Amino acid sequence: MKTLYREFIVATLLILLSSMAIAFTLANTVYFAFTKDKVDHQNVAVAEEIISSIEKTHHSKLAAEGYLGTISKLGYQIVLVDGDGNKTFFGAAFTDSYLDEEALETVLTGEVYHGMRNFSDRFLMMSHFSNKLENTVGAPLQLEDGKYGLFLRPTNEVLFSDMHMVIAGFVIAIAI
Repeated sequence: MKTLYREFIVATLLILLSSMAIAFTLANTVYFAFTKDKVDHQNVAVAEEIISSIEKTHHSKLAAEGYLGTISKLGYQIVLVDGDGNKTFFGAAFTDSYLDEEALETVLTGEVYHGMRNFSDRFLMMSHFSNKLENTVGAPLQLEDGKYGLFLRPTNEVLFSDMHMVIAGFVIAIAI
């Protein structure tokens, strides 16, 4: 009787662990196939909208900083970087505020920086939640005193609402 019970428990645990591994693999596959590019695209659109608003109405750095402070309260971490690499932070602090010079140069030359899409600190989807400055999107911003790079990402509080969807998918995959 005890051996049958033990075999049942072992089989149940193996099935559970196998299901979790399969669900985690599926969740990562879905994230990399669909979600990662979508999140990057959405954040680039937000950055470009903020920049458009600043360039139309807030020409000075001081006015832009006030506007960015307000936007950061809506759930974004924002960094304004000048041509010399000086950073002004708005919103929640980053756990790591290192930014590669190549990323800044990309933005200052007029291109968009896709740090969220290209971030490779970790292979798994958890990199989506990595609170590092490199894990942002960046776009060029022209103010009256020069060129700037505007880097942003949603705060982890906002991202954890995304996490609820991932967990729901994970639970459904395990159930199946």
